[in-house]
Amino acid sequence: MNKSLAPITCKNCGNTFQGNYCNTCGQKVIDKRFTLKLFLRDALSVFNLERGFFFTVDQLFRNPGNVLKEYLSGRTKDYYHPLKYIILLAGLSTIFVLITNTFDNTIEFTSRLAESLTEESASSSSNLQSKMQEILRNYINVVAILMVPFFALSFRIFFARSKLYYGEHMIISCYALGTSTLISILFTIISGFFPNLMVLNVTLGFGTQFLIFAIFYSRLLNKNIIISFLLSTVSIIFGFIIMLIFSVLIGSVIGIVLKKMGVI
Repeated sequence: MNKSLAPITCKNCGNTFQGNYCNTCGQKVIDKRFTLKLFLRDALSVFNLERGFFFTVDQLFRNPGNVLKEYLSGRTKDYYHPLKYIILLAGLSTIFVLITNTFDNTIEFTSRLAESLTEESASSSSNLQSKMQEILRNYINVVAILMVPFFALSFRIFFARSKLYYGEHMIISCYALGTSTLISILFTIISGFFPNLMVLNVTLGFGTQFLIFAIFYSRLLNKNIIISFLLSTVSIIFGFIIMLIFSVLIGSVIGIVLKKMGVI
């Protein structure tokens, strides 16, 4: 008898069924001991990494225009969900940023630069600055994800002729930002070994974003790559400005609240 057709009692809910999954609660049939191989395979299946993620990464590097056209047309089954894609890669990037001390080196560099430009007011805002840095450290993986809605809004403005919806720009931004984040991990590792190259790392990081977004939109919309690059550069810069203004406003509110509470 075919093993998959033999009646099975679900270990989770007690239902009797046939197949690999319980038709009542969805429990997967596991009839083996948990070897390391089975454990890793089960863990990968949670994130759908065995097929969806690696397949999506491969296709985004090979033919991003085709991926975006198929996903936006409704053929989504083969591809990793764009939001899960950026969340996973943002988390992975955060791990490398922290273990290579890239975050601390960047903060130290920007702090020295800020103090040299605003020496008189630096001491008065040092407490607030340290608090904000601590918040940023704790939620650094969220920063890349928060860029998505601002980038999508900016691209919606500068690529208005494409007639793409805001939600569609969100999907493109997730895939493009996630892919550029994946590439930037390499720069992060290099800067971890060579801290003096931090400025180069930041420059390459931004350059990668400009290029990836340009390629994605160029392939999707069949636009000239140079025009797409210029529009993408402007869109990203404008998106950063919008996010910066929003962050300053939120930071100011947090600062006021913390002062009222006597924390700073």
